[in-house]
Amino acid sequence: MIHFAILALAAFAAGIVNALAGGGTFLTFAALLASGIAPITANATSTMALYPGYFASAYAGRAAFREVSSQPELHLGRTSIIAVIGGLLGALLLLWTPAAFFKAIVPWLVGFATLVFLIGSLMPKPDPLHPKHHALGATGITALQLPLAIYGGYFGAGIGILILAAMSFFGLRDIKQMNVLKLLFVGLSNSAAVAAFIFAGRILWPEALVMMVFGIVGGYFGGHLGNRLKPIYIRTFIICVGIFLTIRYAFFA
Repeated sequence: MIHFAILALAAFAAGIVNALAGGGTFLTFAALLASGIAPITANATSTMALYPGYFASAYAGRAAFREVSSQPELHLGRTSIIAVIGGLLGALLLLWTPAAFFKAIVPWLVGFATLVFLIGSLMPKPDPLHPKHHALGATGITALQLPLAIYGGYFGAGIGILILAAMSFFGLRDIKQMNVLKLLFVGLSNSAAVAAFIFAGRILWPEALVMMVFGIVGGYFGGHLGNRLKPIYIRTFIICVGIFLTIRYAFFA
């Protein structure tokens, strides 16, 4: 019971922080590892646990999605296909990675994700009045989408910040549009990853189902909390967790 209570609490907290700032993967992945679950299985189960929340949040922002879907220069169809392919490739790469090797690179992955999250937190907010400058162009942003989707399927922590950065390079400045696109692309890449993890039998279903329920509840609660709690507090907490986990897995694994 204590095992599931810890996972439920981690998923609830992850739902809140994903709704407010992103970074919930840090909490669910860490909780599963702390429960003695092997890293690859923990990663697959964590992905499954947080998976429904992306589409739920994207549906909540469907008004912003209708705005961007009318912009042909974004090539949503092509980038969506790439997100699915990349997510599948990342998941297969994870499944083919020797367990000992993945365990050895976990500190590097967590450290990288923490650094990305820190940089993303320090970046200025997009100015909706700023004109669009398509620095990369449609081909560039499409090419960038593939490695991002692969990373999302392989590990995924910090993927939201990376996608937002790519969108800013493309020229998007409306944070609502950027966020709903981020949720869509992460959801699509995770769809392929989750399918691969299910087929490979790497998901612990009792743990995943408990975490899914509490993750959704946490996301709903976080949506209402967003108007009361400053996101900087959540971001600071996530960065501290990331630094702690990096040190923990690097020196005390």
